[in-house]
Amino acid sequence: MSLFKGEEVCVFSAINGVITYEGKPAAGAKIIRKVRWKDKEGESDSTMVGENGEFNLPVMNRTMRQFLPTQFVAHQSIYVHFNGQEYHIWEMGKPTKVENGELGGIPSNFRCELTDELMAVRIKRGTLVTSCIWDSIIN
Repeated sequence: MSLFKGEEVCVFSAINGVITYEGKPAAGAKIIRKVRWKDKEGESDSTMVGENGEFNLPVMNRTMRQFLPTQFVAHQSIYVHFNGQEYHIWEMGKPTKVENGELGGIPSNFRCELTDELMAVRIKRGTLVTSCIWDSIIN
C-alpha cells in the first residue's frame, strides 16, 4: 500500500432485501444509510423502497490513507422513514475492510419488519443491533 495512493476499503457492504410494515411491503419508504469511519461527521446515502418492499443499497467503498498504524472501524447505521415515523433497523461497528465482512458473507432472504424490536445478534467480530433477519449467510 502506497501512502500517497491509499487503500480501497469497504465501509458498508451492499445490502439487498425487503422492508415490511405489519407484514405488508413498505412501498415508498426512504432508507437512509449512515457511516462514520474517518471523522465524526461521516457520510450518508439513501434509496427508496419499491412497490414490493424491495430495496438495494450498493457497496460503499472508499480510499483510506493512513500514515500511522491504526485499527479500521466503520460505524454503520440504517434508518427507515415511513408514514411519518423513523425506524432504526441497523447499528454496528464494522471492524474489517473487506466487502461482506459485517456478517461474514452475503445474507440470503434478508428482510426487515419495521414493527419488530431491535435485537442484539452476536457475530464473529462483535455485535450487530438490528430488527432484520435472514435465513443463512452465503460465502
